[in-house]
Amino acid sequence: MIKYVIASHSGFSLGLKSTLNFLTNNLKKIIAISAYDDNEKTDLNFSDISTLLNGIDKSDKIVFMTDINSGSVSQKIAQLVMENSNVYLISGINVPLGLSILLLDEEYLNEKSLLSLLSDKEALPKLITREYLLEHNNDSQDE
Repeated sequence: MIKYVIASHSGFSLGLKSTLNFLTNNLKKIIAISAYDDNEKTDLNFSDISTLLNGIDKSDKIVFMTDINSGSVSQKIAQLVMENSNVYLISGINVPLGLSILLLDEEYLNEKSLLSLLSDKEALPKLITREYLLEHNNDSQDE
C-alpha cells in the first residue's frame, strides 16, 4: 500500500489535492496537510505528521510531496525520510509532476522510478515568451 501526502505552507496542499483528484477522477487517496494555518480544514495537522507512520507495514510506502525545496515543511519531512527507508519526499511539487506520481504503477514505485519522473522535461516549469511561441508554432506547422 502507498500513502500519498501533500504537505505545504497554508492552503496550497488543499488546492493541489483538489486539482489532482479532479484530473485522476479520485484515482488515489491523497492526504492534504497545511502547515502554519489553523484555519484550513485539512486531513491532518502538521504537528501530527509523524502519526502517518503509525501502524504501517515496512512494505508500505509513503510519498510526501511538498511545496518548497528546503522549506520548513520539507525539512520536517526530511527527518522522517532519514528514519524510514520506505518514506519518499518530492519537494517543489507541481501539477504535472503530482499527476505523474499518482499515475505511476504502484508496483514500480521506487527511488529509480521517482528520479525518472523528476527528469521529465514536461514536468518542469517553462518560461513562455513571444519568441518561444513563434518558434514552436513554426515547428508544429512544419510537421
